[in-house]
Amino acid sequence: QHRAAANAEHMADVEALCRVASKKNPPRKPPPPVEGAERAMLVALADFQLGKGEGDGSEGTVNRISAATERLLQRLADFKKLGRPFHVVYLVGLGDLVEGCSGHYAMQTWSVDLTRRDQLKVVRRLILQMVDDITDAGYRIVLSGVAGNHGENRNASGKAFTDWEDNDDLAVIEQVGEILAANPERYSGVSVYLPEMLSMTLDVCGVNVGFAHGHQIRGGANGAMNKIEKWWLDQIGGNQPTAAAKILITGHFHHFVCSEGGIGGRTHFQCPAMDPGSRWFTESSGKYSPAGLLTIGVGSAYGERGYGDVEIL
Repeated sequence: QHRAAANAEHMADVEALCRVASKKNPPRKPPPPVEGAERAMLVALADFQLGKGEGDGSEGTVNRISAATERLLQRLADFKKLGRPFHVVYLVGLGDLVEGCSGHYAMQTWSVDLTRRDQLKVVRRLILQMVDDITDAGYRIVLSGVAGNHGENRNASGKAFTDWEDNDDLAVIEQVGEILAANPERYSGVSVYLPEMLSMTLDVCGVNVGFAHGHQIRGGANGAMNKIEKWWLDQIGGNQPTAAAKILITGHFHHFVCSEGGIGGRTHFQCPAMDPGSRWFTESSGKYSPAGLLTIGVGSAYGERGYGDVEIL
């Protein structure tokens, strides 16, 4: 009888948890601007594709990210010595942080060098190390990100089949956020935010900055950048999340571009990737772009453009 009562209580707890899990998350508000901050270091975590086995594989990608993190810390210290300190660091995922294991291109399953679980583990630890190092250096942090195509939960036909938020690019940031929340004393200066749509705009020290991976961009002609500009114009016309953005940052296309010519008074940054490259793309197009981590100074301190101090680490 005692065991039956215990089992009934246990099942009541399970059923309550299932009801909670089945509910949609309530609307999430973007983090408020960091008080007193006029200059932010924005770090675009774009297209790591951890698990991609081409070139120097995941080991090479980890080494590049680790080296870039060291250079980022040095850069923060250098600006502080110059009397131009950054007041907050935005770590923003631009999607495709993991490679996935199938459904994106023909030889993917054969070429990956990490399982999906291990891909998430490595990315999680890399981001957490960044947060730890920047926290130790004394900076406030906003951690956020948007979903890419490689993070999608796909079926055997290679199609996403659950919902937009069922994405490894969001899951890994959510997991880091849960780790940080378990130690509120140490990480009191870190805010974590995840959007409910494929794009978002954040107020970064008085400047509206939009973020999108880029896989949702369709239409346009004469190359990827024209497609992005057309997409952004359509988003403005439809009053979508990036409509208010003065600066738009995208990933997906794996090469660096900074353009002020597409939409008057607005700037588009296209991020380089951190992955080991694509032999198929290079052999079919002849094109190749060096890996790198894009960092941008953003804020009201930069005047009319709203940005400066751009460097690829």
